[in-house]
Amino acid sequence: MLSYGHHIDYDLTDDLTLLIEQGQVGTINFLVTQQTQAHVKIYCQSFVDLTVRCIMVLADTVDVRLSIFICGTESKVHVFGLSALHKNQSVVIATEQIHCGNNSQSSLILHALLTDQAQLRYEGMIRIEQDAFKTYALQQNKNILFSDHAHAISIPNIEVLNHDVQCYHGSAVGRFDKGQITYMQSRGLQESMIQQLLVQAFCQQVLQGYEKKDTILQSIYEKL
Repeated sequence: MLSYGHHIDYDLTDDLTLLIEQGQVGTINFLVTQQTQAHVKIYCQSFVDLTVRCIMVLADTVDVRLSIFICGTESKVHVFGLSALHKNQSVVIATEQIHCGNNSQSSLILHALLTDQAQLRYEGMIRIEQDAFKTYALQQNKNILFSDHAHAISIPNIEVLNHDVQCYHGSAVGRFDKGQITYMQSRGLQESMIQQLLVQAFCQQVLQGYEKKDTILQSIYEKL
């Protein structure tokens, strides 16, 4: 399905199952543009190097489950997710990083920006099977609130059946640093520009290398 450096874009509307065959390298981008309830399953064989990006900034209601099965040895999977929500938008995200093969790596970075009465619920699972020696797995969720009425719930989980591994998970909910805002104001920057610069920095890790980056950022600016 993928060849070296290959990029595939999906407008995610329904359940999807993908097999990434041995040695394949590439990027899969999911853009959610309408109300969606979907379960995406990705199975990776050995020596895979895969980047998965899921952008959820346009739809009012999203319920997505993303399951990554790293079945082979020496495979790497990097998952990035971004939500920007306003009004009464609601996003529910569940992820699974399931390691079956040894010497494999996975990382998941999910960032969200919320204002008005928007809501996000995230539940993530890293599962290391008994034969998955030398596994490295990371799961990180960061949420920025622009309103007292916005809500973000983050529930990270780890199940480890092999202790010759490295696993890390964490989540945070908060606001942009007031010290940074005050410093930029002292340099003469207007509030709207400050907000755009902070949003750019917050989204940089997820959107780096994404050809629709500028369009997505503009959509976020208009919401916030």
